[in-house]
Amino acid sequence: MCKLLVLLVLATLLPLVAVQSIFLYRAWKLREDRELQANLTAAKALAGELKERLKGIVLQQNALAQAVAALPTQEADKLNFLLSFATSQSESVIAMHWADSQGIVVASSDDSTIGHSFADEPFLNAAAAGDIPVISNLMHGDTKTYFMLCTPIENDGYVIAEIDPRLVVPRGSRTTPLAESTMVLYDSDHRIAFCQSHPTIQWESQQVAHSWMLDAATRGSETAGIYHSDLSGQTVVAAFAPIAETGWVVEVSRSRRSAMAVMTESIQMAVIVSAASVCVSVAMAALISRYISRGFQHLQLQAEAIGKGRFETAAYAPRIAELKELAASFDEMAASLAVLERQRENDMRLLREAAESLRRSEEEFRALANVVPQLVWTASPEAQITYVNDRYAEYTGQTFRQPDDWQKVVHPDDVDETIVQVQQAMQKSSPFTIMHRLLRKDGAYRWHLSRAMPLCDNEGRAIKYFGTETDIHDVKEAQDRLQASEERIRLFIERAPAAIAVLDSQMRYILASRRWKTDFGLGETDLTGKSHYEVFPEITDEWRELHRRCLAGEVISRDEDKFVRSDGTVDWLRWEIRPWRTIEGEVGGMIIFGEVITARKRQREALLKAAKELARSNRELEQFAYVASHDLQEPLRIVVSYMDLLQRRHGAELSSEAKEFANFAIDGAKRMQALVQGLLTYSRVGRQAPKRECFNAGEAVDRVMANLKETIAESQADVSRGEMPSVSANRIQLEQVFGNLISNALKFRSPQRPCRIRIEGHKKGDMCEFSVADNGIGMEPSQAQRIFQIFQRLHTAAEYPGTGIGLSICKRIIDIHGGRIWVETAPDKGSTFRFTLASC
Repeated sequence: MCKLLVLLVLATLLPLVAVQSIFLYRAWKLREDRELQANLTAAKALAGELKERLKGIVLQQNALAQAVAALPTQEADKLNFLLSFATSQSESVIAMHWADSQGIVVASSDDSTIGHSFADEPFLNAAAAGDIPVISNLMHGDTKTYFMLCTPIENDGYVIAEIDPRLVVPRGSRTTPLAESTMVLYDSDHRIAFCQSHPTIQWESQQVAHSWMLDAATRGSETAGIYHSDLSGQTVVAAFAPIAETGWVVEVSRSRRSAMAVMTESIQMAVIVSAASVCVSVAMAALISRYISRGFQHLQLQAEAIGKGRFETAAYAPRIAELKELAASFDEMAASLAVLERQRENDMRLLREAAESLRRSEEEFRALANVVPQLVWTASPEAQITYVNDRYAEYTGQTFRQPDDWQKVVHPDDVDETIVQVQQAMQKSSPFTIMHRLLRKDGAYRWHLSRAMPLCDNEGRAIKYFGTETDIHDVKEAQDRLQASEERIRLFIERAPAAIAVLDSQMRYILASRRWKTDFGLGETDLTGKSHYEVFPEITDEWRELHRRCLAGEVISRDEDKFVRSDGTVDWLRWEIRPWRTIEGEVGGMIIFGEVITARKRQREALLKAAKELARSNRELEQFAYVASHDLQEPLRIVVSYMDLLQRRHGAELSSEAKEFANFAIDGAKRMQALVQGLLTYSRVGRQAPKRECFNAGEAVDRVMANLKETIAESQADVSRGEMPSVSANRIQLEQVFGNLISNALKFRSPQRPCRIRIEGHKKGDMCEFSVADNGIGMEPSQAQRIFQIFQRLHTAAEYPGTGIGLSICKRIIDIHGGRIWVETAPDKGSTFRFTLASC
């Protein structure tokens, strides 16, 4: 029985040993494959984490670019502050640089790099060519090893992050490495950027020899295999995973010896077991007696394993039915607990991810809130401030720790209205917009536009409000000024003493002056919104076409236009229509300036008729004066001739009294001749329009001074002139004016001082102004207008001879030329005669 049992046991063990050998071989290969797959999975995970880290830095760079673009002006100190702030947000970023489109650093968290040029760096050229973020190869400084992450900014240069490769590796991979495993980070030139191992191997910054797996990974392929490592000097089970779009590679490896140690021990154990199987088989009989107790021991071990959380341990299933059912129950319980444990781990993972996502969102919100130009706040549904951005705190100087602290910065006149609107909005969980004044920390109140949006739960109830305060003080003041201006314009148009109407592009009334309503018989009718063609249905098609032209941008006017009213009456109008434009520059309507000139036209026609009659009468009077003056010359000449002949022939026979009478008669006749000659000259001036020519007025002055040379010498007068402008005038008549004025200055000289006369002229716009100044006896200013009237004299003929016509002739000549003449004088202060003529 014992031998049979031994043979039975041997017959049973030998096939098992063979099967075990096959199993161990397959297990060896499977173990190698699993180790390779595990390393490849780890390498891919690390590569993915590194890629996400780099993406996070790129997103940070893009957010930084947007924050800089949102600044009112890109000031260097604010830009350096933002770069320093961005650097502090990532432990792996050594420094953050802002380079212009030429690659020159214009701002940086590291002031020593400002002005440094990256123009020749391959990574900058690659970023410029592809317009995508580019990672550089490993770079070396005096005291540090680093690499660059360059992100191009549209039309604005580059944001360049200087990254420590030792810190960019995920923290968990660096602090808790797998036992005896090595993680190596290579750049695209196969230089070691980081080497993590246990124990640590210091190979950073060294370049390793090329291998087919590393080359394949550099080209973007995931590879795994067994090779001899120069790092450890051992054969390793390694996996290489590329970091997408960078050219960098992550290697995860493990010594083949340590990786296969378990299998080696298993094989050794199998050999020992096989060798001892014969010995063991002899003891099988003894073991059978212990079979049942072993079943209970295995159930105990499973219970202990389940208590420790190892739910995958299978229960020992003895052949005894009761124990087998018990073992099956243990297996079912373990399977159920394993499902629950996996669910719990999944829930915990989701909870951690949600918490991390919430933390990141909070950080992003605070970062965004601190770069926007508005004052940003959040509040609870009870209107208690829970957060304000740095700009809000700096603007108000408040901490908002108490529920009603926000009321302290709102203008007292605006607090009640603000509270009412906020409470109404929060009761309805709806957005709100409020205008109120906020107190700046310097004590000044400024108008702000407050906007808030609620964050609601699934039932639509607000759980938090997000709001901003935008400074609209300058805009509101401008709006107030605009409203005041519009009101002034409305009052001006309504009360203007002219017929004015403002219409829109549809010819509907916007405003109309009172004079408009009065002139067109509209009474107190409110014209606002009414059509112009409804108010005046008699408007012709011709006028409608003019209105269309005006609305197309044309300014049209008529000095005199006939308007036939609907009742048949005729009015004469003077009008102008011009388009008015909106802020966008488009025609918004037209303004009509109108005036009923019917009465004025009739008056003008009457005046024209009277003027024609007066002109005819003046021509007849001038003709009469000319004829009378001419005809009087001959009798006076005869009287003077015969009286002179009487004195020569019969002078000795005449008594002294008769001689005196004869002298009186001759003198009176001569003065009468002078008067008639002056009157004849005066009448000739106005008979025909003067023939004008362009010449220098100095020529006329010189000719007059030459004609008066003897008189000037006799008077011992100092007569001078300045530079003269050119005028458009009748040369002979201008000489008459200067001759009369200079002769008067010589005649009315003062006996107390030498006579000085100064003639000057200068151009003033389209006219020339001339002056003849003397230091003579002058006159009372009240007589300044009288002296220009014909036959008006301020002195007797005995004192100063003359006819009183000279200045009248001067005035008539100047009037005919379209100028004016006047005098500035004072008694014993001399006189300055001034007159104007058109320039050439």
